[in-house]
Amino acid sequence: MSISLTAMFAASLYQVKASDADPASMDEAVALLARTANTRPTSFESINGGLLVNDIPIPTDAPGAAYVRKMLDDHGLRRLTLPAGLEPRRWREMAEVLASVPELYPTLDDMRDALRASVPAAAVLSSAHEPGFTDLREELFEIPGLITDAGAVASAPTEGLTSRSTDRSELSARLDPILRDAGEAVVSHDFERLSRLLLELIAMGDRADDATRMILARERRRVTPQSTVGAMVRLLPRPDISPVIPKAVLALGRDGVEALLEAMRGTPNGVERRTYIEALSVARDADEAILASLGSAQADLVRDAAEVAGRRRMDSAIQPLGHLLKHNDEGVRTAAWQALEAIGTNEALAALYGDHGSGRIR
Repeated sequence: MSISLTAMFAASLYQVKASDADPASMDEAVALLARTANTRPTSFESINGGLLVNDIPIPTDAPGAAYVRKMLDDHGLRRLTLPAGLEPRRWREMAEVLASVPELYPTLDDMRDALRASVPAAAVLSSAHEPGFTDLREELFEIPGLITDAGAVASAPTEGLTSRSTDRSELSARLDPILRDAGEAVVSHDFERLSRLLLELIAMGDRADDATRMILARERRRVTPQSTVGAMVRLLPRPDISPVIPKAVLALGRDGVEALLEAMRGTPNGVERRTYIEALSVARDADEAILASLGSAQADLVRDAAEVAGRRRMDSAIQPLGHLLKHNDEGVRTAAWQALEAIGTNEALAALYGDHGSGRIR
């Protein structure tokens, strides 16, 4: 059972990452996975170079074992535990998170938030976890000095809001009114008010140390779900929108970027797509998500992501853009060509024109 479960999970992860995967194959893979897991809780653990599934050692050459272990290791996870009775779509969402580039979820807290958005009972243990360290998400406020995701006490503060100088009561006194008002703004769909509060939280985080910044990000996500960020993004094409709303979306970093990409995937409207492209071109922390979108099976998304990569002058996108010059969609090929010209480095022009193109740079 554990070996077949490993193989099914690996197949689902592969289907998510494969550029040529079709929806029917993905549906079949997660349906088999859900059936194999059946009604019992499931755990995957990478330890000492091996893989345990439901606490049973899996042979290193078993189908999918190396692939599953690599996914865990890439995200710095030692153990992932999922509840019994997950539906196929929940397994699919788990696979999509784990198959993502690690930079999308750089901390254990980020990964836990992503997993629990689909499966609230999901539990993760970092590969850096040591006995005696508590769960960051559940107990961070309870730890004197605040333990960071790496298990080390936060460094001494220099200025602003810091975990050493600010105890729980002081932080709560500053944070709770903002969170209360933000929650009310979400319920009333007062996105202008919500945006001002989000910008206040983000500004607090910019002045904070890493541990306190994690608390602020966690609490922000708790009161402002991704569906609300998506609703804010869909307002951006409106000519009468308050300028504070796009400012907040752009300051949200990865959450805002994901909402912009999701909105861009879901609309054929050229005016709306142009608005999202403009926003992604200047958004914080967008490069990794744009790179991932260049490998999408959706040609419109690839075309727009290529334009964004060019406008952002993304050196990291040069190689995938070079591959897109041979894409079967003419719009994608044109966008990749224009993006490489916009990046304009020797490497970009070499990808575009061949080695002789590098001589175009003065």
